[in-house]
Amino acid sequence: MKNYLESLSVFWKEDEKSTSKCAESIYDFLVLLKNHNEILFSKWYEQSTSRKEALKNKLKLNQSTYNKIVEDNWDKKFQHLGSSFTIWTGNDEGYSASISFRLGAYGDKPHIKSSCVISFPYLGEQVEHYKEDKNKQDIVSLMVNYWKPNKILINGEPLIKVT
Repeated sequence: MKNYLESLSVFWKEDEKSTSKCAESIYDFLVLLKNHNEILFSKWYEQSTSRKEALKNKLKLNQSTYNKIVEDNWDKKFQHLGSSFTIWTGNDEGYSASISFRLGAYGDKPHIKSSCVISFPYLGEQVEHYKEDKNKQDIVSLMVNYWKPNKILINGEPLIKVT
């Protein structure tokens, strides 16, 4: 396994969730991330067709912002798939992080799960920051304690399977 973080993914099953509960979960998680690493996780943007356009879409850190995003991205045809979208930190190419969310997914089928995937920068001081075991352990613990996943991947490789 690589000694730096490219991505950290968590997956879990959940009961049906409302858009407001999903938005609350996102907001609370982003506050925790900001407290964990304010340098990397203090600002967020919606993705767009270009970097220039995306930088016009800065997101405010409040629940109503994420309530709208969750509602706008909720699968209209298959409600049980929930809401799926990605936000990013807006830094230059290679220095930016992103988070992909799928929240509110529910049902009996094993492949229908909620998830949170953080993609880390591959250039700059944040790469070095997350090479340190303590920082790596801290972000993994934050995600495990918050999302309560039953599957965790680091750089696409299973870390642990929690039952």
